[in-house]
Amino acid sequence: MASEIARKFSHLLTEVVNLDDPGAHRPENVFAVPTYVLDGKVLSLGNPHREHLFASITAALGDAPPD
Repeated sequence: MASEIARKFSHLLTEVVNLDDPGAHRPENVFAVPTYVLDGKVLSLGNPHREHLFASITAALGDAPPD
């Protein structure tokens, strides 16, 4: 889903953090995986429906339409 987000919202930096990787930094508010975070705010715990996540991102960006 991260690759879809990166394509749809190309102006955002999209990063996948594998918490099993040595030296991986776990954001403070992440306690379950997968977790979708935008600007430090948790948008979803677990895998949401694609449309719901896209709507949440759009709303968090101030209703700016995706690219």
